Amino acid sequence: MALAEHAPPRWEDRREGGSDAFGAYARAHADQDSAWSAWCRTVDHGTLFACVLLFAAGVVLAFAASPTLALRNELPAFYYAWRQLLFGLPAFALLIVLSFLNASWVRTVGVVAFAIGIAAMAALPMVGVSHGKEATRWLSVGGLSLQPTEILKPGLVVVSALFFSTLQSGDRAMATLGTVAALLCLLASVALLSIQPDFGQAALLIMVWSALYFAAGGALRLLTVVGLLVLIGGWVAYENAAHFAARIDNFLDPSGAAQGQLQAAEAAIINGGWFGTGLGEGVEKKYLPDAHADFILAVAAEEFGFGMVAFIICMFTGLVLRAVTRLWREEDAFIRLAGLGLALLIGLQAAVNIAVSAKIAPITGMTLPFISYGGTSLLASAATMGLLLALTRWRSDGFRRFADETR
Repeated sequence: MALAEHAPPRWEDRREGGSDAFGAYARAHADQDSAWSAWCRTVDHGTLFACVLLFAAGVVLAFAASPTLALRNELPAFYYAWRQLLFGLPAFALLIVLSFLNASWVRTVGVVAFAIGIAAMAALPMVGVSHGKEATRWLSVGGLSLQPTEILKPGLVVVSALFFSTLQSGDRAMATLGTVAALLCLLASVALLSIQPDFGQAALLIMVWSALYFAAGGALRLLTVVGLLVLIGGWVAYENAAHFAARIDNFLDPSGAAQGQLQAAEAAIINGGWFGTGLGEGVEKKYLPDAHADFILAVAAEEFGFGMVAFIICMFTGLVLRAVTRLWREEDAFIRLAGLGLALLIGLQAAVNIAVSAKIAPITGMTLPFISYGGTSLLASAATMGLLLALTRWRSDGFRRFADETR
């Protein structure tokens, strides 16, 4: 009898209108738990495990792809691979810390990240470095290179979700103000990205922003206007930005200079077949200047075969679908939209990177989250997933969200 008194409510009770029993049970036991035990019980274990698996795959691929670059730079063969493994410690520490936040703190972190990202990107033309690339995208801080865009992206998603949540408030004036504010944030971000230039990241942000606006119930006419602006902006960029025009021309022209990289990536995928050539046995990575970063999937395909590629694609697809299903019935508009946007940010970035390696999209310079080499990229991916876990962890185990008053 005593055991029955302390047993959790049955799932059937929730379906029959007894969901309040879940809330009472969760609140009663939340006070008895430490923050760590509550986190362990409520975090989305599947998403967290997928992040760990993707990072592990990235470390293995760093050992496969980076020795060529390291030897070219007269460094130890596995210099970049060990650095990537070392980057994982602060990255996953950041992921865990952010996943403890409640919705109110997620809003605060998002707004601060957006503000810092905008300010840092505005400073790039004056103090930024290019690292020999065709664009100025990095800040050098204490000997480390930081890409402000990676700070901006999750910040813009959270800020846009905050503004778009007004569309479901029932206040038309507030909804209009929120939409205008979100649009201005997007335009500012795209403008600063175009100055670098980084049109790939600009296109990614536009796609995520548009998806959020549509999910929030926004008017299709604004999406049409955004689409027209993208077409006009693309034409202007093609006519005035040699870097952008060259990438488009080289992608469309089989004899273009960039086809060397795309053909090498395509050859790597073909050479790998079903089972791959074996760790370290790939040859096409020698012809890919960014084999450890932008074209890491091609290395995975050649040395580990189709199975590794399918695994990576399934992991990213699962991350997005899991987030969508967990947020589907969320009543709080901000949580639902912010969670969806963060999931799409990771998923669409992965999709673009995979499309480039498969030679079905022009080179964008976009990394594969958790897998491509780079401290900033890894930290940004971890921060994005940490915020997503914070927004989804409260529904674990079928319980209603703990401590609703902390939102």
